[in-house]
Amino acid sequence: MKHLIIDPLIILLLFSFGVGCEKNEESMETSAFEAKFFTKRNFDAEIGTCTEDPYLGYNYQVGEGSSTLLGKFTAELFFCGNGSDYKNGEGVFVAENGDELYYRVPSSGEIGHVLPLPYADPLYELYFQDSFTFTGGTGRFKGASGGGKTDSYVDLLVDGDTTQFIPEHRTDHVWSGTITLMK
Repeated sequence: MKHLIIDPLIILLLFSFGVGCEKNEESMETSAFEAKFFTKRNFDAEIGTCTEDPYLGYNYQVGEGSSTLLGKFTAELFFCGNGSDYKNGEGVFVAENGDELYYRVPSSGEIGHVLPLPYADPLYELYFQDSFTFTGGTGRFKGASGGGKTDSYVDLLVDGDTTQFIPEHRTDHVWSGTITLMK
């Protein structure tokens, strides 16, 4: 009779250990990230303002591109700048299915530098190679982290003529790094 009472208790105890051992942590996976896209300055929307001297120039840009991770996407970016430096950049890549991937450029606490090209180019006058950081997102990008470096080139002037500024100038980007997502 003792044997019959102990066996159900052992089974109950083993079952409760098995339930308690379920994995509650989300598993994460890191992979390479590369996005090729362009942005153009857009004066149609005033999303924010810049109040920190000398970074008073508000710049809002929109564009589109493609990435192995996102597929085709649209891009939005805004930052505060003073012509040669910029900071507090935030943006979003929106995949075709609506999932959003948020980023900061340059990374928090950093100042980005827009520099003249060190060589003559028929299209671009300026470039920047600064860090970016993923700050989460929606859908499959919820909890996204990681980052990398920008490789971005600015077409600011009509045929390189310093008297003919393009207000809605174009910037071509190739951003590469790593991204960590929940599995």
